[in-house]
Amino acid sequence: MWSAIVIVMAILVLHLGNGSLLAQTGVEWRWLGSLHMLDAQTGWAVSTEGGGGAFSRGAVGSVVRTTDGGFHWRDVTPHAPPGQRLSTQGVGMVRALTPLSAWLVASLSPLTPDERQSSPALFQTIDGGQTWINVPISGFGLMDFINAREGWLISGNEVRHSTDGGRNWIKAGSPESNCPTRNTTQTVTFLNATTGWITGFCEHWEPEVSEPSRTYHLVSRDGGTNWQQQKLSLPFSLTRAAGVLHFYLPLPPVFPHGDYPHHRLRFFTAKDAILPVAYGSSTDAGVLFYVTHDGGTTWTYTTPVALPDPDHCCLGLSFADASHGWVTDGQVLYVTGDGGREWMKIQPSLPERPLVELNFISPQVGRATGELMLKPFLLRSLDGGRTWTSIPYVIVRQ
Repeated sequence: MWSAIVIVMAILVLHLGNGSLLAQTGVEWRWLGSLHMLDAQTGWAVSTEGGGGAFSRGAVGSVVRTTDGGFHWRDVTPHAPPGQRLSTQGVGMVRALTPLSAWLVASLSPLTPDERQSSPALFQTIDGGQTWINVPISGFGLMDFINAREGWLISGNEVRHSTDGGRNWIKAGSPESNCPTRNTTQTVTFLNATTGWITGFCEHWEPEVSEPSRTYHLVSRDGGTNWQQQKLSLPFSLTRAAGVLHFYLPLPPVFPHGDYPHHRLRFFTAKDAILPVAYGSSTDAGVLFYVTHDGGTTWTYTTPVALPDPDHCCLGLSFADASHGWVTDGQVLYVTGDGGREWMKIQPSLPERPLVELNFISPQVGRATGELMLKPFLLRSLDGGRTWTSIPYVIVRQ
């Protein structure tokens, strides 16, 4: 028996190279979040390691990448510049553009115990994380790139534009959300070099009866210099709902600074896009999707997906294309094949639960992860979410 174990371990070591192996079998669990599969084999994620929980003191985040469908992940976190180190929170937002190219916003600290002196930095890779280019930036923010060179970064109420992969940034504009109180931008998405959108919500705003939504939706047609409001009309069923409804952009409670490609405005073609918006009150909760089929000139709402528990914290969603989408409250799945006009409720076969983060790459193939306060898991479905199997993943340190 011992000889068999030795042989198995030898095979793992030979297969995974010289990196150290971190399986999900000890007290030092490794959670996966911000899952973004680019195809059936290659994907990016943010991993958090911590024996006391993913949000415990000292838990460290890292960037990981898979090339075999999620069974093996390699830690490709960039090294800090000389005299600095990544803060204990590790990585911030990761934006994967292709199987080889990605951007990372991270927090750097000097080699002292005081992390209050931390500063933001932008890292870029074009070789799957083997090497990273470090570019200091003046503030934390959200970003979007349309190719390897051209992108936008939002910090506060300032939009910056780069045409050299993030090495240099120039101010493009200062959009106004028209919020009566502080606003929080949650996503920026550019379709091309001229046209982009900013979406967010107004904080601590008691909305008027005639306008219960707290979200704002801005569009630019000149590369981010000037921005105009685009009004999103509400379904009649929601305007008649009991209580004060609050609208916001849905983010799963996985990694608060992660990037969730299926939870933000996403274009599938030059004409077709979907924007998810969550809503909630003391008695109602759910998500609806705004869709465009003319490149963002007009937006129409789809049938809202009402969740059974307004207090439930988990909301996972994913669209593989402009027609096929999924929503989960952690236990059940709501599935559409017509862009959200009709939804079918299914009770999937789940070896682990609750589901929190969904990532479908086709109408049939998808993956899911769970809550960070529970044992980590990674599931895969090959039949559109009806049945799921566990992926016993491992993470290899560089």
